[in-house]
Amino acid sequence: MTFVGFYNIMIAKGGDTIRICRVIKIIILFLSLMILVQPVNGYTEEEKELIRVGYFLFDGYNDIYGIDQKDGYGYEYLQKITEFTNWKYEYVSGTWQEQLAMLEKGEIDILGAAQYTDERARIFDYPNFESGMSATGIYVRQDNENFEYGEVEKLDGLTVGLMAGSDDNHVFENFCKAKNIHTKNIYFGSQQDIVTALNEGRIDAFVSDNLRNLKTEKLLMSFEPVKSYFITTKGNKHILDKLNFALAEIKKENPDYDKELFAKYYGKIDTKMHVYTKEERAYIREHPILKVGYVVNDYPMEYFDEKDKKPKGIMIDIMDLIAEYSGIKFEYVGYKGYIDLLEGLKKEEINIASQFPNNVALVEKYQALLTKPYMHIFQTLLSIDDRPLKMDTTIAIPEDRIDLIYYIERLYPEVNIIRSRNYDDSVSRVERGEADFALQNLYMMEDIMRNRGQIKNFEKKILTDEKLLPCLAVNRENGNILPRILNKSIARISFVDIDTIILGNTRIKQDSLQNFFLQCYYQGIAVTLFGVIAILITIILAKNRKVIKLQRLAETDGLSDMYNRDGIKKEINKLLRSGISYRRVLFIIDIDHFKALNDTYGHPFGDEIIQLVSKCLKEQFEGRGIFGRLGGDEFVVFLNVIEKEEDIAKEAMRLNRAFRNIQNSKSCKLTCSIGIAKFPESGYNFDTLYESADKALYYAKQQGRNTYSF
Repeated sequence: MTFVGFYNIMIAKGGDTIRICRVIKIIILFLSLMILVQPVNGYTEEEKELIRVGYFLFDGYNDIYGIDQKDGYGYEYLQKITEFTNWKYEYVSGTWQEQLAMLEKGEIDILGAAQYTDERARIFDYPNFESGMSATGIYVRQDNENFEYGEVEKLDGLTVGLMAGSDDNHVFENFCKAKNIHTKNIYFGSQQDIVTALNEGRIDAFVSDNLRNLKTEKLLMSFEPVKSYFITTKGNKHILDKLNFALAEIKKENPDYDKELFAKYYGKIDTKMHVYTKEERAYIREHPILKVGYVVNDYPMEYFDEKDKKPKGIMIDIMDLIAEYSGIKFEYVGYKGYIDLLEGLKKEEINIASQFPNNVALVEKYQALLTKPYMHIFQTLLSIDDRPLKMDTTIAIPEDRIDLIYYIERLYPEVNIIRSRNYDDSVSRVERGEADFALQNLYMMEDIMRNRGQIKNFEKKILTDEKLLPCLAVNRENGNILPRILNKSIARISFVDIDTIILGNTRIKQDSLQNFFLQCYYQGIAVTLFGVIAILITIILAKNRKVIKLQRLAETDGLSDMYNRDGIKKEINKLLRSGISYRRVLFIIDIDHFKALNDTYGHPFGDEIIQLVSKCLKEQFEGRGIFGRLGGDEFVVFLNVIEKEEDIAKEAMRLNRAFRNIQNSKSCKLTCSIGIAKFPESGYNFDTLYESADKALYYAKQQGRNTYSF
């Protein structure tokens, strides 16, 4: 008799028997779940495949403690790979150069921490996915007072240690050649030998990547990060396929795995004091706490949160990063208005003003010294229709924001300025027809529009003619040491950091259901039952319109005014689900060397480039597809019907050419790399098409960038 038959008989007997059967049923369900959750790759030791891994000692990457106790970034990454393969490892010791030779001969199967070079790609196989990022750095002894961060010209004529066969050597040698620096180079077999030579005084500095822990050294200079890989013997397709599968699954499971693992092993390295001069470090020790002035009602830039009783906003989050990098703690002093903040700086009530315009007249008036700009605050003109800027145009600006008044007077000297009480009053004046435009920063404008009682279809013009570049400011009477410290901290804040901070402070806040019904309740008191129903219907319809508008805002990237990642993914998948049967094409576009441009010229220039590229893409593809910004310097375009591959190639070449013609304020030559995926050959949804295009993009970059690949 089957269990089901037994179960049915027991049910028929009723009462206690039914309760017993229910318990049995629960037990069976629990056991079934236990069986289901068993790992699908639960191989026995006999079934596992032995993989020989090159294990070169490198602090933080490959470590050994006690009796053969292994640890480190590379070691843990290998353990993660075994979750998706049937591998067990045999670790083979040796120097990096020795293990490269062993890998070439097939004496080991995998070696980690390898950067990509064309020469190496001819000898070894690279997987489709990287296993992290690494950056070449130049290091000196921590107690060497002859060197301060960035003083690389002092290396001329000195002795530098390099690890034989390392990728970092080419980076350093090319840098020295470009800067006309001549060094005596000594090559070592291991990182430990290099550090020993440095501590014994046999070398003055050494070159290494940042996949290591700093102990007795300090960073003199760091180069642009590049991708790092586990590589295999040429032609070993069996291992390469499994490695590709495992890495793809790791990225799919957690796209931030590499970053999180890096933070685990290297995130706590105390490097922040190494980038400052002796004089600057002394200042930080003597001034552990500084007062920062901010405006209490400038949401979302900076404001006082009444609920949590503390300052919040974009600027506050940026100051938190500066505090982390510099070691200085900040106390915040709130001011009701912008002029009050500037006066507070002039009277030395505070050490730092959080927002100060890069304006010569205001700098002189308030006796300020400025840092480099920390971001580009986008200004927008808000109107009730798409009207042009003319000589008699009126623009409403809060009377307290003298920086914005200066900005518009310089940018559009022919317009008339109406001074309003605040930002909300500026919008009201536009609604009443008293002003043509209200000047807002983009982030505040969207918040005001969301929180007004009635949301209209406002038109917005993002001003790109000239930048409003906010800086930190200190009183000039206090000297220039503090601005130097702040500048070095600002330089360490990445474009991604700024994007993340802005996103975290401008997410749409939906009205609560409770408030919605309360509003309906109070409206219902004054009307009849029929009126209540009519009002409820009206409110629900308005609410739906508002939700649609908010949804549109949530799916739009504020910087480029395109779809963001969520928006473009949703639109592409919706289109693909509609049952189209003809070919479409997905382009993934990366701006070549964007990080270097951003680091060299600052985040505001990076913002300018993003906007110019967005404009270029719209001009190239408007009406022929959908496009968006995935984040950072990565864009995506999904094109309408293109049947012939040669026509796809022509589109890519036209885009490469259009990039080279983009004019910018620094006269920098812009290029892009393009990865191409074809529907339906490469996939049937956004994720599969993106994965295919991303692999093609990687190949385009390997070919030297400024090109495209299928």
